[in-house]
Amino acid sequence: MIRRGWLGEKSGQGFYKRVKNPGGESTILELNLKTLEYEPQQKVRFPSLGAARNIEDPVQRMLTILNADDRAGQLARETTADSLIYAAVLAPEIADSIVSVDEAMRWGFNFDMGSFEVWDALLQYPETLQKVMAGRELPELVQRVQTAGQGTFYTGAAGQRQYFDFHTNTYKPVPRPEGAISLAAAKASNKVIRENGSASLVDIGDGVACLEFHTKMNSIDEGIIEMLRYVAEEGQHHFRAVVINNEAADFSAGANIMLVLMGAKSGEWPAGRALGGGCEIIMHANHARAYAESYIGLVEVGVGLIPAGGGCKELLVRLGATVEMQKAKKTGGPFTPTRRAFETISFATVSTSAVEAQDLRFLRKSDAITVNRDLLLRDAKADALRLADAKEAGKWQPAQPPLLLLPGIGARLVMEQQIENLLITGKISEHDAVIAQHLAKVLTGGDCSPIEPVTEQHVLDLEREAFLSLAGTPKSQDRMQSILMSGKLLRN
Repeated sequence: MIRRGWLGEKSGQGFYKRVKNPGGESTILELNLKTLEYEPQQKVRFPSLGAARNIEDPVQRMLTILNADDRAGQLARETTADSLIYAAVLAPEIADSIVSVDEAMRWGFNFDMGSFEVWDALLQYPETLQKVMAGRELPELVQRVQTAGQGTFYTGAAGQRQYFDFHTNTYKPVPRPEGAISLAAAKASNKVIRENGSASLVDIGDGVACLEFHTKMNSIDEGIIEMLRYVAEEGQHHFRAVVINNEAADFSAGANIMLVLMGAKSGEWPAGRALGGGCEIIMHANHARAYAESYIGLVEVGVGLIPAGGGCKELLVRLGATVEMQKAKKTGGPFTPTRRAFETISFATVSTSAVEAQDLRFLRKSDAITVNRDLLLRDAKADALRLADAKEAGKWQPAQPPLLLLPGIGARLVMEQQIENLLITGKISEHDAVIAQHLAKVLTGGDCSPIEPVTEQHVLDLEREAFLSLAGTPKSQDRMQSILMSGKLLRN
């Protein structure tokens, strides 16, 4: 391969080769290692991976594969043993503590668990550990934690964890940044005010409550909607401020598509409400404090829908579709905000950072950013208290719903012609075009006049109408089913 110059994508080919189809789309071929010829990729399936795929708990997911008898299990055992031994041997030479190593693995490689957290999981399952080590000798540090320690590298409950210090053979508190707030510790201290199976309202001190989601991937279901409604209607009577946050890897993956699909197939249409995505919850807060590495976007078109939790409306507002901004002539007329919103939503644009989210208007320029994820809740609480102080001093009030100027039917016809051109040239599918037409109608204001202001509720009603119409179509249902069954987007 080196002799032939097959060095990878930049050289045109390597273990894989990208080829253009007559229709303009790309196909990736793989190299047959025996013949050195390129051929269509072969799907590799192993029972252990299929069994582990739907296990949410990372420890149980790992154990499922490590205990498997197939080739995937064998590979996992060998690579796990090599990496864990490497970490245990080198840690005392390269780091001040095992905590530093684990943080590097989680932050640097986005692992669910660090090396010594994996060691702890295996130490609690001796039979699995024996399979993984397969005749290898346990590293001296692991033997020491078994004899001089308590048998694991970490001890204690959430918020009170201690780690094995290899300098002193004693356990010390896991260091946390000054002022960091732990939801797990607050819940362990009986600070839960209200909860259901999907969300909890937790007292984090100083008159501030935190609403925490805890569904799978924090997807929004009826339980979360019920808790959000409680906070919106009753929160101001009991708390100075409410923060929405959780300590999971994902703030929210959006609406529970399974519930939407089941409701659509059975004809149980929601009345008077629509499930909003995680992005839409952020956009409707009075203030946002975002982690620097935040991926935020309105991606509903990928599953055959449009944003219907106020996402279309709020993006129009932020891009300058309000009467106030139009009178100030800061946005280039009513069509400009509509066009920008259409481009952002129709391409399912996602920010790759909080700064980019500000440029895309998923976050305001006045929203704040935190670099250290451990300090995110601390900083959000401080922001909320500042708003509460300003409100009590009469220096700040929550924004009132603005009136919007939208371009109406004429602009929609222009956008529909552009959609038709994309369809004719094969750049989008027929159902892509249907979704885009619905989106165009919402963002241009339906049948409104370009000189007559409309209310936010007018746009919300259009959102809901489009969402329900699309949810009832077989092709949108196929898209939802594809993402649920395979995790892949269907371009039908």
